[in-house]
Amino acid sequence: MAKDQNHEQANFLKGRLYVNRKEFSTALKHFDTVIGGAPDHAAARYFKALCLLDKGQSDLPGQDLFRVAAGYKTAESWEQKLAKDELLRAVQIDPGFVNARLLLVDMSLNEKEVKSAGQHIAAVFKGIRRTFRP
Repeated sequence: MAKDQNHEQANFLKGRLYVNRKEFSTALKHFDTVIGGAPDHAAARYFKALCLLDKGQSDLPGQDLFRVAAGYKTAESWEQKLAKDELLRAVQIDPGFVNARLLLVDMSLNEKEVKSAGQHIAAVFKGIRRTFRP
C-alpha cells in the first residue's frame, strides 16, 4: 500500500483485518476504496454492508443530509437501507453469494417482507442443488 494506496487486494485484506478487530468505521473506508476501483467486487460490498449494520456507524460523514432528504428519521434505518442496497448489488453481481443472501433473508424478515425473503431462500437452495447435483 506504500506504493499504491488504492490497491484493490491490499485494501480488501486490510478491511477484512479491521472487521476481525471490530473496527468497522476504519474497515468501511477500505471497502469503499475497493468498490471505488472495482464496483463489481461483490465481497467488498458484502463486507461494507456488515460494517454499515454495526450500530456505531451513525457518524458517517455527510449522511445526515441524505438521510433526512430521503425521509429516514433515524441513522439506524438509513444505514440499514444503505446496507441492504450493498447486499442487493452483491447478489446482482454474484447470484450465488450465499452469505449475502442469508443476510438479506434476515433483513427481509425483520421488515416483514416475506416474499422477498422467500425469493432469497429459493436462490440459496437453487445454488445448493446446483453444487451438490449427483
